[in-house]
Amino acid sequence: MADPLSRLGPGRCVTGRVRARLHVERPGVQRTGSTLHDRFHVIAPDVRGHGESAWSPTGSYQYGDQVSDLAGIVEQLGLPRFTLIGTSMGGIIAMAYAGAYPDRLLRLVINDIGPDVEAGTQRITQTVGSRPDEFATLEDAMAYRRQVSPVVAGRSKEDQRELALGVLRPRPDGRWTWKMDPAYIEQCVRQGPPPRPTLWPVLERMTCPTLVVWGTDSDVLSESQARRMTQRCRRDSLSRCRESGTLRRSWSRSSAPRWNAFWEGRGRAHELTSSAVRSRRHADRFEAGHRALLQARAREPRETVSTG
Repeated sequence: MADPLSRLGPGRCVTGRVRARLHVERPGVQRTGSTLHDRFHVIAPDVRGHGESAWSPTGSYQYGDQVSDLAGIVEQLGLPRFTLIGTSMGGIIAMAYAGAYPDRLLRLVINDIGPDVEAGTQRITQTVGSRPDEFATLEDAMAYRRQVSPVVAGRSKEDQRELALGVLRPRPDGRWTWKMDPAYIEQCVRQGPPPRPTLWPVLERMTCPTLVVWGTDSDVLSESQARRMTQRCRRDSLSRCRESGTLRRSWSRSSAPRWNAFWEGRGRAHELTSSAVRSRRHADRFEAGHRALLQARAREPRETVSTG
């Protein structure tokens, strides 16, 4: 059987309803999901209106559009069944995709997000809606991001620069502005985010193994909602992450046995905990700013993993 990902390289674009930029990580490349890198090919599409992907031609950024985009990417790449990992907004897309295409998934991982809106989501929306439209220099933009985000402020200068380049672009006049479509900010932030799909019934219908990752510092996903999610799923696990950090560190060497138990089907119905596992308070943005749908493909056995 031909490898559906063999033709992909970093920066590959696929065209469906919206031209999507795919960020590719092959085994041996240590980036997002550190202990996954030696087993999986990782593909992180920027969602429409974000990063390097095209802006919506109709100006529509409903969750149904995002799910259709993901379905189109999966179809165009000819992917077999895969594991879907969703972070923040990508977690909503992942759950909605699972409801629409349950037979396509081997596993589902939901990181620091739930079906119900909590205070942290509103805080993030307010921050995005009130931020400046442009900056004189990239350094000014980095300083602003440190000011509004303790998560960014705690990173190294190199990481801060990489994160900034993921969400900002230079203009011809030398100033810097956001890559995000202004129509998205107006429609989904200043006018209020689109209504979330009804997701609790989706969790109840899920038959594939499902892992919920919850950070104890999170104001986006509460402990009560995280535990309710695992109770609704038929085959569930809960990974509790202490304080703040990155999803990348969630796959640290010390926690690898716990994660491997899930990948290998031994993580059902027990709580996965580790003091070394940490999750961002605001939910990890997958480094280059809002890469919401990640897919990874294993060498052996031949399977795919996807995240957002």
